[in-house]
Amino acid sequence: MAKNKKKAGEQLPLIDVGPKNLKEIVASVKVYKGHQEKRLEFLKMEIAEKAHVHKLVKAAKLVPLKDGVIRFECDGNIISIEPRDEVIRIKKAKKPKA
Repeated sequence: MAKNKKKAGEQLPLIDVGPKNLKEIVASVKVYKGHQEKRLEFLKMEIAEKAHVHKLVKAAKLVPLKDGVIRFECDGNIISIEPRDEVIRIKKAKKPKA
């Protein structure tokens, strides 16, 4: 049998040894994983809603600008759709400086 060679900087497997604050690490990982699951759920909803906005803007049959981009402002947001990959961007409009 071939021996497993240790790579430089690689940690050897620890048997019955762990960090002193393992309980804190485990608790933190559980919280992190909970937040990660929520983020992924919201990401799915965000993607679906963005596709819905895209569909509604396309249905409005707005005339693109010279560069082919459809861009307009509504309710404090700037909505732009680039023709290349049908990329849609929605961002808060900057308030004019007084």
